Amino acid sequence: MARLRVPNEDQLPSGPYRDFVIALQDLYHAAPGYSFERISRLIKEADLPDSVSHERIRQILSGHRGFPRWLTVETLVRTLAKISSPTRDPDHEAERFRTLWSRAEEHLGSVKSESSEALEAHNERPLENGPESVEPPKGDVSKERPIVTRGQKSLEQNQKIEIRKAAIMMAVDELVATIESLREEDSSSFYYLIEAIGKYRSIPKLVLLLKALYGRDTEPYVGIALEHACTRPIFEVASLLDLIKKDGKSPQASSLLHVIALHMPPGWHATFLEEIYETNREEARELIQLIIVYRPDHHHTWIANSKQTIWEYLRWTE
Repeated sequence: MARLRVPNEDQLPSGPYRDFVIALQDLYHAAPGYSFERISRLIKEADLPDSVSHERIRQILSGHRGFPRWLTVETLVRTLAKISSPTRDPDHEAERFRTLWSRAEEHLGSVKSESSEALEAHNERPLENGPESVEPPKGDVSKERPIVTRGQKSLEQNQKIEIRKAAIMMAVDELVATIESLREEDSSSFYYLIEAIGKYRSIPKLVLLLKALYGRDTEPYVGIALEHACTRPIFEVASLLDLIKKDGKSPQASSLLHVIALHMPPGWHATFLEEIYETNREEARELIQLIIVYRPDHHHTWIANSKQTIWEYLRWTE
């Protein structure tokens, strides 16, 4: 096992990103005897949707070669939590690192924004010896594409960071009110908020939000959030189903199964079924029936890396 060194402040300045990297290194060192190569193999053997190469693991833990996306970080964190000594709760660690990652991303976005604004201000200075007037363009300028300045791009990036932060951290009641308010505007911010909720909000908090949204005017958008939730690691989607069902069969559980049948990549279906069939056999059978209806093109071949046909799975769930 390689003992990682904390980068000096010239390489990685103090701030949220440095705090994130140091916390990640601490988690890695809590798993003695596991090399980067071995951790990468464990991730692949677990059939997680976001495989991570040993070199990428090294880069993430060292704070090198670009800020990692959350799906990659969560996959790595959950794997490290399971192999730590003593073992740590993967859900708790994922929640902890989601906060650290969000703060780091927000900080890096604001730094990038300040640099972009400085460059924009420099580029917009008048030329000392330039022409006093510019000839207007010929033709129908209304058909030309609008020019998006660096300042506008920076503003949009900052808005996305704030929206994602709200999706992750905001209390249920406050978030429901925000969703209802943005829905009236039918803006891009509203749809990005729904997407961010599905992709990034912790599973327990996502379930509470979904329950709060049912029976409201915003209920139709629950399906959009669930669609994006299906891009998360398979064990998270299985956990989402378990928590939704905790209080008994609910419309949210049925909605989730429909979304999984429609939108989950076909190669993931077999792994998802294996994840849920012991505790959710009724849902496993319902999901197979939905796949037959919604994905007839995957009649016999939708199960990746398996010789079992869909009909064998139907018998298996009886």
